[in-house]
Amino acid sequence: MDLSSPETRALVDNGISAIKRSGFRRLCFSEELEKHFDLTTSVRRSRRILIEGILCFIVFNFFAVSDYFLARRIFLESLAVRLELATPMAIASLFVLHRRRQIKWVRESLMLFVCCMFSACVLYL
Repeated sequence: MDLSSPETRALVDNGISAIKRSGFRRLCFSEELEKHFDLTTSVRRSRRILIEGILCFIVFNFFAVSDYFLARRIFLESLAVRLELATPMAIASLFVLHRRRQIKWVRESLMLFVCCMFSACVLYL
């Protein structure tokens, strides 16, 4: 978030002051500050999540090579889980993320979904 404009700086200062006054009991910013933050960072954040998602997808599928050398008895099952279950869901999620990048709850939910899906696949294997 760019703090060079006086309006933005005042908004951030007011939000921090409100949190300090509350004694950190409720650590959240005002709705106005949250909306401003999301408007100024949503495109960059979506692009970053998309790039990191593609990298995670590649790394996740490269673990099939280690499965081949370290656990040959479950290699075919591992390959099936990776390529038939996790990969299509991850590609679909990344595609939706690319198309609907300005919707906050979609972006954050898809990120959580892909992480949970990959984690469940690793635990299963």
